[in-house]
Amino acid sequence: MLSRSHYVGLWLQDDTLLRFGRLNLPFGVRIPEHTLWVRESTRTDRESDQQHGASLTYTGGRWRVDAMLILGNFQLNPDRYRERGYATTVEYLLDPTLAIGASSLLTHSQVDSLTRVQNSIRYSDGALLRWGATRKLSLLGEVDVLKEGGRHAGFTGFLQADYEVWQGVHLMLTGEALDQGLLEQRDVLPQRGAGAPRYGAWVGIDWFPVEHLELRVDGVMHQDDVFQGQAQLHLYL
Repeated sequence: MLSRSHYVGLWLQDDTLLRFGRLNLPFGVRIPEHTLWVRESTRTDRESDQQHGASLTYTGGRWRVDAMLILGNFQLNPDRYRERGYATTVEYLLDPTLAIGASSLLTHSQVDSLTRVQNSIRYSDGALLRWGATRKLSLLGEVDVLKEGGRHAGFTGFLQADYEVWQGVHLMLTGEALDQGLLEQRDVLPQRGAGAPRYGAWVGIDWFPVEHLELRVDGVMHQDDVFQGQAQLHLYL
C-alpha cells in the first residue's frame, strides 16, 4: 500500500489510542510548513517523512503524550536504508492558551539514505512552545539539537508570530536558524548550513475565505540562497 499515511487504531481508553501503520513522526510542533528547517533537518515533516511503526497517544487533562516505535519506511528500498528507533513528544498545558513540551528522536540504519554513512545513528532532542498571547496574536516556537552520523552536533530552531488582522485573514512572520553540524568524514555528502549557523525568514499572508478552505502566499528568504515565493491552496475535508 502506497500512501502518505495509513493505520489501524484501537481506543484502549477514551484518552488513549494505539495505532499501527504508516504515521507522521511525533516530534516538535505540527506545522504545514514542511520545508521549514526544523522539519527538514530532523526529517519529521508531514509530506514525505512518515515511517511505519506503532504509536501510543494519550491526551488527558493537561497532558498530551505521543510515543512511536519506528520500524522503518517500507515504501523505501532496499531494507538497509530503513531507519528504526523511536520518536516521542510530551506536551503540558500550563493554562488554556499556553503549552510547553519536549521531543526526542533516535534512529539507526545500516546506511543513511541521504548521506550514505554506514551504520548511521541519528538523534534529535528539543523543546517546543505554543502560546495564544492575545485573541489576535499567537506564537509558535521550537529549538532542537541535531546529531547525524558523520557530523558533529548542530542545532535548528524557529519562532513564528501569527496575527489575525481581521477574521479569516492572518499575517505571519517566521524567523529560523540552522547549523547542520560540521562534517566528520569526507565521504558524507555536503549540505548547506554545516558547521556555521544560517538564518532565514518567512513572510506570509494566510486567508480562510470560507470554512475548510485556505489560501496562502509566502515569501521565503534564506541566507546564501535565492528568494523564493510560494502559493498554496488547501481544502480540508
